[in-house]
Amino acid sequence: MKEVMHSKKHWAPGSGVKILRVARTDGYGWNVYAAVPEKGTCPDCGIRSSRRHGWRHRRLLDYPSHGEAVVIQLRIGRWRCTVQHCSRRTFSDEASAN
Repeated sequence: MKEVMHSKKHWAPGSGVKILRVARTDGYGWNVYAAVPEKGTCPDCGIRSSRRHGWRHRRLLDYPSHGEAVVIQLRIGRWRCTVQHCSRRTFSDEASAN
């Protein structure tokens, strides 16, 4: 019988991080697929960009659950800053600390 994860109340992914799905691996534990909210605001000039540059994927290990590994697959948006006077060309969204 396949186990099902019923609650995510014990895992705090950060403010605004969206859980996309949870999947059981073949006997190795759990994969949690999540995404950081898309903001697209340049951290240097503060202007919002609408030009996607791509995605970054982070693979994070969390504490084991019932003795099995938990891997968090986090998707983070990458953007291009289109402001001419800004020295930053590309940047990534980050999870809010609030």
